[in-house]
Amino acid sequence: MFVKVLKVFYDATFTFFGSLHVTIQLFLTKLCEIQKALDKWRKSDDPILQKMTTNMQIKFSKYWKSSEINVLLFVAVFLDPRFKLQYVEFCFGRLYGNERGQEMIKKLKDIIEKLFEYYANLYPLPVDGGDFSSISSSFAYDPSCHYNDDDDDEKDWVHEFRIKIRKKQSQVKRNEMDRYMEDDVEDSDSTIEFDILKWWKLKSTKYYILSHMAKDILAIPVSTVSSESAFSTGGRDLDSFRSSLNATTV
Repeated sequence: MFVKVLKVFYDATFTFFGSLHVTIQLFLTKLCEIQKALDKWRKSDDPILQKMTTNMQIKFSKYWKSSEINVLLFVAVFLDPRFKLQYVEFCFGRLYGNERGQEMIKKLKDIIEKLFEYYANLYPLPVDGGDFSSISSSFAYDPSCHYNDDDDDEKDWVHEFRIKIRKKQSQVKRNEMDRYMEDDVEDSDSTIEFDILKWWKLKSTKYYILSHMAKDILAIPVSTVSSESAFSTGGRDLDSFRSSLNATTV
């Protein structure tokens, strides 16, 4: 039985410290698996296993059910086309309950929107680029912009044009996020073989801004601790980088 207990944590460690694939978007699935296992073990008839898993749950909840969670971890799950926000919402309901889960989803949505706006300003959508198929009608004839002989000859048409283009680009940005949210999730049975970076590269035209977000956020490792230290019973050695972490987190 204890071998099965350790295997759950071993599998999670093996996934997190993989070097041939992106790992950050996989953490939530493993987190849910660990919580599910802890719930099961606490109901075991074995008093030793009950006591051990109760102590595990206390340590588990100390961070993962506190307000100090790094929200970027959940943004990475949102950027996985197999999961998106629906999966995060589903897991939050199981991990935190409906009330707190909805609060966390609202907070996550706000952060995603702010990140999207930041990247939209950082990577302006090219006038002649991007996937404009969903808004082709926005470039149809607009009676309000036709030439009028009564217009002032001194009117700056270039300035008018740029204002119009900015409005169209703003609509494209909003539509890009809406499209990603509304599109079906990718159907993939494997969590390892799916090449998420390749997927975003192929979709970079359709999701121009989100692809830049994904490139940066998916590069973040789940942990900077070496895999050899995951089950070490020795003392924790802190280098100059890790010593800057909050004491309660360490």
